[in-house]
This record gives sequence, structure tokens and C-alpha cells, in this order.
Amino acid sequence: LCCGVQGGLFYVTDIATGELEFKQHISATQLDRMVTASDGNIYISDYPNSGLKKYNPKTKELTEVSGFNRNGGMALCMYADNSENIYVGVYYNDGGRVIEYNVESDTMKDYGIMKQGAHYIQGIFADERYIYAGVGVGEDIQAVIKCDKKTGEKTEVVGSGSGTTFYYVYVNDSQIITLINGGIIVFDKETGKRMRAYNATSVPEKPYPKDENIFYAFYNNKVVKCDLKSGTQT
Repeated sequence: LCCGVQGGLFYVTDIATGELEFKQHISATQLDRMVTASDGNIYISDYPNSGLKKYNPKTKELTEVSGFNRNGGMALCMYADNSENIYVGVYYNDGGRVIEYNVESDTMKDYGIMKQGAHYIQGIFADERYIYAGVGVGEDIQAVIKCDKKTGEKTEVVGSGSGTTFYYVYVNDSQIITLINGGIIVFDKETGKRMRAYNATSVPEKPYPKDENIFYAFYNNKVVKCDLKSGTQT
């Protein structure tokens, strides 16, 4: 079990025994995101350093990823696919960018600014063809941008118009699932039309492993079940 706490401390605990396996101070403030990549390592972004670090569970070593260069930006969200890539949403003054980092080749690809004037990217998802980035903050700025990984073409598929940002993005065959201030909002993948909403303050990185139409979220200090098929919340 890997976790980060306020003050930038990184902990690794053996779930079976409860034994503390690793502990290190990484950042002056906080650890923003952690993902497990296809190579089995844990990748961590920290604030305000905005570096990318790698923890190897086998060797119990924590190292800096030298191949990741954010050029002064702040890494705010990450998504790991099943094909050796990590997608990082990075804050920049001229607009948030998505950077693809390949864990095997230690190489990086910059997909550029997702939407001009939208500095923050705080939700990100990627499939074989597209990257979906939730951008904001600012009135009439927030949107979900679809970026073609082959051509680099960017399309605004969802716009909220609520003066906030998308803190989470997940995409299945027919829906775009997002989190904004106040709850989960589900949009039609093709039309961008709002379909339904659920009360929630935070959600896990991925849906229930046995059914991608089920999301377990937190709301009012409780775990709630959101069913995307029936539209119910329990």
C-alpha cells in the first residue's frame, strides 16, 4: 500500500503484515498523484517541485525520472495505460499541456496546449487513439478536450459553462464520466450532451473492476454506489 500525506511524506506499507517498508520525505507540500505503470513501478508527482519520481517495489528504491521535463510547469494529474505510457496533465501560464512519458524508452512527447487560456488540467484519460483532458479554471474555459494522439488534432467534446474545472475524467464505450465541484456528471461520448448526475466529492481512479458501469464514490463521509446503467445512487 502506497500513500502520501500532507507535508510531502511518501509511505509504503505491507498490507499483509502492516509493516512499514519505506518512508521518505519527497516534497515541501504534498504528493499530487500516484499511478502504477505497466512496468510495475509506482510513479509519483509532487508539489511544488512538480517532478516525476519512480518507486520500485522490488528494490524498494525511489528515484527521480530524469527523462521527464516539465519546463517549469506543475504536474497536476496522471493516467497510466496498459502500453507503457503515462499521461501527465501539466499546469502552464499559457495553457495546460499533456505530456506522454514512456516508461520503457524513458522518452517524452508533448501534445501541446489543450485549450488556450485554460491553465489547469486536473483530469485525464487515454485510450489507444485519444487523450481526454479535463481543463479549467475560469468562466467559459472549463471543458473536456479530445486530442488525437496520431494527428494532434484537438476537439472540445464537453463544455460545462459553470466556471470551474473537471477534476476527473474517465471514458468508456459510450460515456464520459467527470467530476466537478458538487458531483459526478456523465456526458454522452458522441454528442457531449449531459445525461445524468450523482452527488460525490471524490472518486477512485477507475470504476469497479467487474463492471465499468459501477462507480464507488465518497459523499458526506460515506461511500456511495453510482450505477451508470440505471442512473441510481445508493
